[in-house]
This record gives sequence, C-alpha cells and structure tokens, in this order.
Amino acid sequence: MDEYARVLDRVETELAALSRMDDHGRDVWADSLGDLLESGCLNQADAERLVSRLVALAVTEATYEVRESALHAVSNAGVRYAIPVQVLEPLASRIDAFEPRLLEYVLFCLAATHDEESRAHVEPFLDHPAAGVREEAAQAIAELDAVRPGLRD
Repeated sequence: MDEYARVLDRVETELAALSRMDDHGRDVWADSLGDLLESGCLNQADAERLVSRLVALAVTEATYEVRESALHAVSNAGVRYAIPVQVLEPLASRIDAFEPRLLEYVLFCLAATHDEESRAHVEPFLDHPAAGVREEAAQAIAELDAVRPGLRD
C-alpha cells in the first residue's frame, strides 16, 4: 500500500468512527483533516469528498469548537483546491444560523469558490452588526470581483 492509500485508509477509518467520538475527538479529527487539506496532498475528488463531510459536520454539530474546527478545515481546503460552490451549498443554505465568528469562515469559504453564485449569499452580510462579519463579507466580495470576467487587466 502506498503512502497516499495509507492516508486515505486512515481517513476512512476515522470517518467510520466519527459518530462514536466524543466532542474532543471530533474536534481533533476536523483539525487534523484541515492540516491534511492544507498540505494539498489529496487529489481533487478526495478533497471534495472530505470537504463535503466537514461541511456536514459544520451544519449538524452541536459543539461550537467542533463546528469551528470543521469550518477552519474547509477554509484550508479552499486555499489549495477549487471547491465547487455546490459542495458548500449546505453552508450557504444555513448561513443565517452561524455565530458571527463561524459566519466569517463561511463567507471566506464561499469567496474561495470564485463562483459568482456565492455573491448572493455574501452580499447581505455587508451590513451585518458584527464588524468582523462585515469585513469578511467585503473581502469576499473583493475576491469574487477579482475573478469576474472582464475585470482583470
């Protein structure tokens, strides 16, 4: 078994055990997946599959720290991989349910897709009461503007 196969096997084993982990275990698991995604060592399909699992965890998990670790991992993936906006749809459809700090992650993740579809989810937060959310929304719009056809030099 090569190194890549060993990494995927370990991830699959942890995915299977996820429902039996305590809060701390799920938090550490999401954090370690973030490191793996940040390394850029996965192929695109495997990265998307892991991001999909992390997105599911971010929208269903009751524990704040676990949701934050999951969203941080998804944001790491968005730096290394072209994550389709469809993979992030569960975040977008529940965007109003996130606490301000977690909402900042969601806005970053949506902008990292470079998909114009994300704009409609981001724009309402330009007027959010929390300064950090407003700033992240403005940065997200700037990121989306930077990749719009016709706006590049």
